[in-house]
Amino acid sequence: LTDEHLSIANAFLHKGASEVAGTLYKCTTDISGRIISSVLENMESPLYEIIHNTQKQWLNGNFDELYKVAAFRTIGLPVK
Repeated sequence: LTDEHLSIANAFLHKGASEVAGTLYKCTTDISGRIISSVLENMESPLYEIIHNTQKQWLNGNFDELYKVAAFRTIGLPVK
């Protein structure tokens, strides 16, 4: 038995990724597409900031389904 947290995200981090985005539960492709678009438009920012800012925009009236906004999380340590 191991006492480590094992996940696909940890595999990416082990292989050199500085950050990994994931979802806490199943989400729709349009929501994932919006997150991906935000990341591609803001590649210079850390992933956690991009996702956080996108979620804030959705909550400021641009998006009406709160449970979809909360699906995303990031792990890792961004390198600037």
